[in-house]
Amino acid sequence: KLKKAQQSLEEEKEAAAAMSESLKAERQRSADLEAQVAELQKALQERPQAPPPVEQPGSHGSVDLLSGLGENLEVDGAVREGGQLQAPPLLQQEASQGTLI
Repeated sequence: KLKKAQQSLEEEKEAAAAMSESLKAERQRSADLEAQVAELQKALQERPQAPPPVEQPGSHGSVDLLSGLGENLEVDGAVREGGQLQAPPLLQQEASQGTLI
C-alpha cells in the first residue's frame, strides 16, 4: 500500500512538474506578447509627428472619398433604377400590342 501511495505521489509530482513547465511556457508566451504590444504602442506614440501633415490632406481626402462614395452610390442606384426601368417599356410595348393581355 505504501509503495502504491508513493508511486502515485511520484506520478502526481511528475504531472505537476509537467503542468508547471507548460505554465512557464504560457507565461513566457504572454510576456513575449505583452512586450510586443508595448513595442507597438511605443512605436505608435513615437509617430505623432507624421499624422498631422497627413491629417490635412487626409481630412480633405476623406471628404472627397465620402462625396465620391455618394456619387458612386447614386450612380449605382441610377444604374439599378435604369435596369429596372428598361424592362417596363418592353412590358408596356407588349401590353400595347396585346400580347400580355
